[in-house]
Amino acid sequence: MLMKKKFYFKHRHEDGNCPAITRGDLTKEQIEARKYNGVKESAEHIRLKEIVSQSLAFDVNFSDIQIEKVWKGQDRESWRKPDVRDLWRNTVPVAFEIQLSTTFLHVIAERRLFYRAQGGLLCCIFRKFDKELARMTQDDLFFNNNRNLFLASENTLIESKQHQALMLDCYLIEPVAESGSVKEKWNECLISFSELTQDLEQQRIFLFDYEGQTAKLSGQGSDEELRNRFEAWWSSFNTLPPYTENWQSFRQYFKSRSVILPEYPVEIQSLINALHTAKTGKVIG
Repeated sequence: MLMKKKFYFKHRHEDGNCPAITRGDLTKEQIEARKYNGVKESAEHIRLKEIVSQSLAFDVNFSDIQIEKVWKGQDRESWRKPDVRDLWRNTVPVAFEIQLSTTFLHVIAERRLFYRAQGGLLCCIFRKFDKELARMTQDDLFFNNNRNLFLASENTLIESKQHQALMLDCYLIEPVAESGSVKEKWNECLISFSELTQDLEQQRIFLFDYEGQTAKLSGQGSDEELRNRFEAWWSSFNTLPPYTENWQSFRQYFKSRSVILPEYPVEIQSLINALHTAKTGKVIG
């Protein structure tokens, strides 16, 4: 019988007390439970919830502050418990989720789908930002939110009181045309929630429309060039391309040409398989 090897991280000296020891046997759900149980009730997390809720109290556009109240779905089986929830201008319920660590992509997708189904909006709040690490630690949330990211702090609480509005620090990427190509630059500013664009359909909230501006700047290229770049990128993978910022950029480029790509690469492969089966009567694989 062949023995199946598994790889895992190990302490130099183990005493059995480390809650992070998995030995490669835990599921994503179990890892997630250990990960979030360790940070959710931290003093840092609690203080950030207080800052957000206290800031909301200064803003007359919000009218129903709720802290860690269960939000039930329409099917009565799905539910979420956002850190802070409030009602924007008596119309849009907004869930503020404190984000102190990275998370699985499927968790982010599930959150977005849930709040969209309820007619609500998800707004993730960070406590700090390091642009050198953003692509590694905040990649999924940052790039799924049109390259806009929001922070709350003791300073934004002071600003919220002074302006009588929910104030947040915003970090974003802005595309600029330079020497015939599109490059990126970082911007940061203090903004009020009322300045943000709310996109309930895609569950995004942003100050600057990165994808729209990128599409405009890139629209100067030919369709042939776009097709060649996409084919070269897709062919560079032995399996399906990953869901990354490159995929999102291509979606925007094609959208500017009135071609709609699905949200995830795997959906294209499913379509290819279906068309092949319909044409030949044979299933791929």
